Amino acid sequence: MYLPNLYRGAVVAFICQFLLACDNVYTLSKTIEQPLTFAQFEQMQGYPLDYDLYLPSPINFWSHVDNFKFSYEEQTQIYWLKNIVLNKHVRDNNALDFKISNVDWHYQFGFGHMRINPDESIFSVPEQGQIIFQLIYSNNASNLTLELPHNTDANYVSFAIKVLDSSIKPQALLFVQLSNKPI
Repeated sequence: MYLPNLYRGAVVAFICQFLLACDNVYTLSKTIEQPLTFAQFEQMQGYPLDYDLYLPSPINFWSHVDNFKFSYEEQTQIYWLKNIVLNKHVRDNNALDFKISNVDWHYQFGFGHMRINPDESIFSVPEQGQIIFQLIYSNNASNLTLELPHNTDANYVSFAIKVLDSSIKPQALLFVQLSNKPI
């Protein structure tokens, strides 16, 4: 009799933990079963936003300045921010912390809300490589952290965002590329 009650308690605890975690889990409406290539990313339907996107970070003192403003390319429906120089501060820390937001911080994109564990917002890109991640909309997204490969020769990082729907809280994909030369 004792074992079934213990088992029942464990099941209840698991279900409660699962339901609490559901608030932090987001999926695309269409499942992607293998990594996207840039060509696939580029060909996906994109949507413009009613506001500009910026990349505030320690490099620009967490401000929304034109040098860190994404530009929207109508032909590809991609928001681009190309060739950010990986300065001494970034290289010394081997990481770049940043956010993706509009000018008044009301609209933000990230991997989760501010309350998620900061380790869940850290990602890396292979040396001279590229990677694509899913982003979620939030009005209080966590900071994102790009960890650089150890002893990287890359001098630049470029970002591209593809907004996947025109809803109030759109889903998006983030493309990140490291390079030696400007792209």
